[in-house]
Amino acid sequence: MSRAIQTIRHRVFEMLEERGQKQRWLLSQLRARGYDVSASYLSQVKSGTKEPSRQFIDAVCSVLGKPKNELFSQPNKRDKDMKGKRTSGSRAKNTPPAAKNTPPAEEPTHGKGPINVAIVGVGNCASSLVQGRYFYENAEEDQFVPGLMHVNLGGYHVRDIKFVAAIDIDANKVGKDLSEAIFTYPNNTVKFSDVPHQGVRVARGMTHDGIGKYLSQIIKKSSGGTEDIVKILKSTNTHVVVNYLPVGSEEATKWYVEQLLAAGCGFVNCIPVFIARDEHGYWPRRFADAGLPIIGDDIKSQVGATIVHRVLTRLFRERGVKLDRTYQLNFGGNTDFLNMLERERLESKKISKTSAVTSQLGFDLPPDQVHVGPSDYVPWLTDRKWCYIRMEGTTFGNVPLNAELKLEVWDSPNSAGVVIDAIRCCKLALDRGISGLLEAPSAYFMKSPAKQFADDAAHDMVEDFIRG
Repeated sequence: MSRAIQTIRHRVFEMLEERGQKQRWLLSQLRARGYDVSASYLSQVKSGTKEPSRQFIDAVCSVLGKPKNELFSQPNKRDKDMKGKRTSGSRAKNTPPAAKNTPPAEEPTHGKGPINVAIVGVGNCASSLVQGRYFYENAEEDQFVPGLMHVNLGGYHVRDIKFVAAIDIDANKVGKDLSEAIFTYPNNTVKFSDVPHQGVRVARGMTHDGIGKYLSQIIKKSSGGTEDIVKILKSTNTHVVVNYLPVGSEEATKWYVEQLLAAGCGFVNCIPVFIARDEHGYWPRRFADAGLPIIGDDIKSQVGATIVHRVLTRLFRERGVKLDRTYQLNFGGNTDFLNMLERERLESKKISKTSAVTSQLGFDLPPDQVHVGPSDYVPWLTDRKWCYIRMEGTTFGNVPLNAELKLEVWDSPNSAGVVIDAIRCCKLALDRGISGLLEAPSAYFMKSPAKQFADDAAHDMVEDFIRG
C-alpha cells in the first residue's frame, strides 16, 4: 500500500515548498473544491503511511494545475524488489517491542490489526459506542465523519475496534450477547445502526457502590457471584478497557482498575471518578509502573453542555467581557439522570463539570456565582438531554451583557465518537510503549484531565500525538 505514497510524498509536498505554500493551504483548496479531506489523511499521505485515493489524486492535480505523471508515479520493479529485501526479516531500529497483550492470531481487519475492547457497564453509552462502530464500518478514510477526528486514526480504522468482553450486574443483561444487551431495558437511547451477533456474553461484574438508591428501584442485580474479571480480560486479550459505570461508582471503579492493571490493559475512564486527574497521583503512577496508558477523566461530548459552556466562557474572556455569574441546568430521562437524583453521588460530577468551565476564565469566580450540574430527571425525555445555560457579564463602561442558550441532544451518541477516538489513541500508546497518563488525549477528550488546555490547543496536541 505504501509504494505509490513515497513518490507522492516527495513530489507533491516538495512542490508546495517550492511555491512557498503550506500543507494547510492545500487542505483549504481541496475543501474549497468540495473534496472534504481531513488534516490527518493529508499528513498520513505525506508521511508515507497512507495510499491516496483516486479522488485525492485527481483533486490534488486540479489544485496544483499539474498532470498526474508530474506528481505521481509508480516505482520500478527494482525498487519493489529492493524494498522487499530491506523489509523482510528485518525490524525497524525504533520499533517498540511487541506489547505484552499481543492481538489474537486472526486475519487483521486493517493494517495494524484489531483493537480488542472490553466494556464495563453496558448502558446507553455502550449501546451508542457499539452501534457507532458498525455504522461507520465502511466509511472511506478520506471521508468527513461527524464526531470523529479521523476515520483512520494513526493507522486504525473505526472497524478495527473489536468488542471482546462486556461486564454488567443487571439481571436483564448478564448472560446475553452484547448485541442484544445494548438494546435491553432500561437502555433507552436511539437505535441508529443494526449490530450483528458479537459472540460476547455479558459477564457478571462486581457491584460495590455501582448501584445507588434510585437505580436499585429499576435494576435487579444478577444472581451468582462476580466472575473472574482478570481471567476474562487476559483470555480475550483485551487491549483497552472502557469504563461506563454509573456516576458515583468510586469504589467499583477503583476495583476494576486493579483488575485491568493485573490483566495488562490500557484504560479509558469515561466517568467522573478521579483516576487520571492528578498526574503525579497514586493511580497514574500505578499505570506508569505497569507500562500501561490511561486516558481520563469524564468524557466530553462532541457538542454537549460542557463544551458549549467552555467555548462561550472563553469567548467572554477573549472579548474582554467579565463573567459575573453563570448557571448550567441539565435535564434528561435516562438512567444517568435517574442515578444523579441521589445528590450524594454527585460530588465528583459537579467538580468535573464546574472546573471544565471555570478553567477557561483566567480568574476565580466565587462559588455562589456559578452553578453547573444535573438538575432533574424527566422520564419522557428518554436519552435526550436538554441544557439551559445563562451567562451574565459586564462589558465596556460597566454595561451589562446577558446570554441565554438552550441545547437539545441525544446524550449517549453525543459522546460515542469521542470514545472511539480515545480508544484508538490508547491503543497507539500501547503500540509505542507509552505508559502512564496520556496528557494530550486526556486534555482534548475529557472534562477533568490532569491539565486543562484551550480546546483548540488540545486538539493540536492530539494531532501531534497521533503523528507520533
